[in-house]
Amino acid sequence: MRYIYFLIFVVFFTACSVKTPPLEKYTLNPKLTIPKTKNNTCKDKSIKIIQPFSSNIYVINEIKYVVNNLEENSYNNSSWSISISDTFYFNILKALRKSEVFKNVENYATVSVSDYILEVEISDFKQYFSKDLKKSYIVADVTFNLVDKKSLKTISQKRFYKKIPSKTNDVKGGVEALNKALDDILKEMIVWIEGRC
Repeated sequence: MRYIYFLIFVVFFTACSVKTPPLEKYTLNPKLTIPKTKNNTCKDKSIKIIQPFSSNIYVINEIKYVVNNLEENSYNNSSWSISISDTFYFNILKALRKSEVFKNVENYATVSVSDYILEVEISDFKQYFSKDLKKSYIVADVTFNLVDKKSLKTISQKRFYKKIPSKTNDVKGGVEALNKALDDILKEMIVWIEGRC
């Protein structure tokens, strides 16, 4: 009987003393150094940004990585502070507003009628590791679709693909490279969309 009490005592205090590592939260924060607009004919137009299309892994807050192009995992003690889908959406809004290419940049929930619609599809936005885990890089694969609101026809479609080596083979290295990719994509998106006006 004493053995049972001792065992309960040990299990209870061992369980209480085990500490869970703190969850580290990461946020993508691109610089948004927007190129100056040139001969812009969209100054009197408006555009509505649609919530990005993506697989479920970009709607949740888990930070995913892939090993040897086969095995997809999540970092145990790290997560996004907001999902990749929401991060893209809010940064596209900010970038387009900052660029002043359009008179109005509206979110998807507004009831106002816009001249253009911008659709976004996130195909890939993850860190990839070699089989031996000694090398890693990120892949960002995003497609934009500019639609004329009146005709509902696509004016132009542009795919942006980035493959950037990670400086370190951990979550921080991956986040840093993904941040650079997002910044590059937003800058190139502004140049592309201005050229379509």
